[in-house]
Amino acid sequence: MSVRYADAIIAVSQAGTEHIAKTYRRPVHHLPNGPGRLNRRPPGKCMSQLGLTPGGFLLSVGRLSPEKFLEDLIDAAAEALPQTPLVLVGDTSFTDEYIVRLRSRAGPQVVFPGYLRGEALEELYSSALVYVIASEMEGLSVSLLEAMSLGCAVLVSDIPGNREALGDPPAGLTFPVHDCAALASALREFAGDASLRASCRRTASERVRLTFDWDAVAAATKEVYEMALARDAARSPG
Repeated sequence: MSVRYADAIIAVSQAGTEHIAKTYRRPVHHLPNGPGRLNRRPPGKCMSQLGLTPGGFLLSVGRLSPEKFLEDLIDAAAEALPQTPLVLVGDTSFTDEYIVRLRSRAGPQVVFPGYLRGEALEELYSSALVYVIASEMEGLSVSLLEAMSLGCAVLVSDIPGNREALGDPPAGLTFPVHDCAALASALREFAGDASLRASCRRTASERVRLTFDWDAVAAATKEVYEMALARDAARSPG
């Protein structure tokens, strides 16, 4: 109903744009997400409270829900980097049972700080060894774009939304979704190659600056709203 009767349709990913246009035969505006303006921050109160050191932890940010397949990340990190803390930032999305399963699966190196935002989250992005997404489904992840904008080395599942965020050539490493062995191998590769991490960090931050600028996205979104309002006004009697 929402797609068929909307005055205008916006999709944040190219894959979503193509799916809606093909399935519903309606025009779609492809306007990506953007991370806004974030700031790199030195280690501070958040990292101190969590017992983390700069460049000494893996990071994932988002809802703790089944489609994120955080159990794959927990298993792969335990295999590849058993002494490196894995920080899973996020909270329940009506998924309490799933979180219980995650906690029971996780070893002592897995940290669940809950929902974080603002300076605390910027602090973690700025000091993470690698930012990881293991999801089987994403539109265009805002947290991935945030991590890229702050120069994180990113490792993501090879799904359309993540590939779109990374671009071509990719601004990070990918692995086949649900392939824990490949994920573990990529974690070891990133952790052992400082020059690779540095190259990916530079490419990631530059890609966000050029492609996912929030001011440009906001201006384009405003144009879509204005066109929809103008069409509605033209249809209205009197």
